[in-house]
Amino acid sequence: MEHDSVATGRQKRAVGTRSGVSCWLRCCASPRICELIPNVRIISVPALKASGVHKAISPSSEVLSISSDAIKMAPEYELWTYYRSSCSARVRIAAHWKGIELKYKYIHLLKNEQQASDYVDKYNPSKTVPTLVVREDGKEYLIRQSVSILEYLEEVHPELPRLLPSTADPVARAKVRDLVNIVACDLQPVTNLRILNRIRPLGVAAENWQQEFMGAGLEAYEKVASLTSGKFSVGEEVTMADVVLVPAVDGALRFKVDMAQYPTIMRIYEEAQKLEAFNRGSWKTQPDTPEELR
Repeated sequence: MEHDSVATGRQKRAVGTRSGVSCWLRCCASPRICELIPNVRIISVPALKASGVHKAISPSSEVLSISSDAIKMAPEYELWTYYRSSCSARVRIAAHWKGIELKYKYIHLLKNEQQASDYVDKYNPSKTVPTLVVREDGKEYLIRQSVSILEYLEEVHPELPRLLPSTADPVARAKVRDLVNIVACDLQPVTNLRILNRIRPLGVAAENWQQEFMGAGLEAYEKVASLTSGKFSVGEEVTMADVVLVPAVDGALRFKVDMAQYPTIMRIYEEAQKLEAFNRGSWKTQPDTPEELR
């Protein structure tokens, strides 16, 4: 059965169902004009205008009308996550920034749930989080590394707020990826839980280890970002670099790294704290965060 979907001005209302799924639309006169439909692919108005989809747009009333048969069902995303995992936090922040709904599954790293055969065999042989499960058109895909997930979401949802500069500026994109990889390749791997569990029996103080190796990564980030930053790590807009940096700073603060050494990083971090996506993706606000740590 066909239902017409209509959104007027900045109002949001129920407009019908398709296959039992409620459709909601939002339309506004801005560069981010879009339809926001849970479980349905978000389609930009410019994209609709360029397509052969039936539509009727009234310049005076800002009314968009499309047939729900033209709406393509969006992927369903399920994220295996742990509240303290900085790699999981990257994905959570990016999803909130883009307005992508994630269904969470929880892995308690301190209880070694990442070692369970059901998780390792079916989801992630690396015994880590995050793991993104993508379900679309009756198929299921797994993406097991946080930066790969960030890149995937960037590529499959070009209509959503982006985290990489325009493809017209490959130098800026490379600068973002440089900073991403300082954290993802240099800082995080030597300071994660797996390493801490190895060094503690050797009599190495975890806090001293974290301060040294987190400090080394942050020092490199600081030097590069001091040359590339505006309000954020690369220029004036939030990028993937900021999404990766902020959880790393949270970890550094936890282990009492002297962050006064990194004024550029802390300025960026404070700016990010003003944004809803970073707060909603933070370790402090997750459903699996223990109540005493919130």
